[in-house]
Amino acid sequence: MFENIYIQLNLIDTCFINNIRTYINLGSSCIYPKKSKQPIKEDYLLSGKLESTNEAYAIAKIVGLKSCEFYNRQFKTNYFTLMPCNMYGPNDNFEIKSSHFIPGLIKKFYTANRKNIKKVEVWGSGKAKREIMHVDDLASAIFFMLNKVEKKNKKVLAVLKKNSHINVGANKEYTIRQYANMIGKLFKKKINLRFNKLYPDGTPRKLLDSSIIYGLGWKPVISFEKGLRETLEWYKENVK
Repeated sequence: MFENIYIQLNLIDTCFINNIRTYINLGSSCIYPKKSKQPIKEDYLLSGKLESTNEAYAIAKIVGLKSCEFYNRQFKTNYFTLMPCNMYGPNDNFEIKSSHFIPGLIKKFYTANRKNIKKVEVWGSGKAKREIMHVDDLASAIFFMLNKVEKKNKKVLAVLKKNSHINVGANKEYTIRQYANMIGKLFKKKINLRFNKLYPDGTPRKLLDSSIIYGLGWKPVISFEKGLRETLEWYKENVK
């Protein structure tokens, strides 16, 4: 928690000291309450208890978001937060113990395929639902917002006056089981799934309501199927 808070506050205050006009902070969908209404709107923030397994990280990200909000209020800066759903893509962390579930599953299936292992372990029950978006789509959302703000687009500036953070998602969700099956289909060998329920599912569902940024004219363009294949190819070429 300390490390993440320190990184964010250092960046935000450095921007302020050096008179940076616009700063885009990145949040995470995990900062919303565990039992939030679905799809999750921006104003649901701090309306309930957080998921205990990522509470420290969520608190840190909330500190960053609120810091931008309070700098704006006190110093008339133009700092705001984009709140992405779960991300995946090239250059991800593929270490089993510390990765998110998509890169973790890619590595497990790749290893099973090479070593002729017939089962892949999936943590949790597989019933939890997640919204996934390719990292390049998030990059395009960042550029879209930065470009609009720098050009002083009236519609975007009006939205930012009312919202210190904006959701950025793909508007689709699947269960962990469904994602695992989709990854498994990328390999020629049949590999079965074994769900280890000793691991927690985490938040049961966290589908973002991205209607604000969609209404401004941005939408993701990379399908999960296309992005998943490209991520697997990147993994094969770059990770030993």
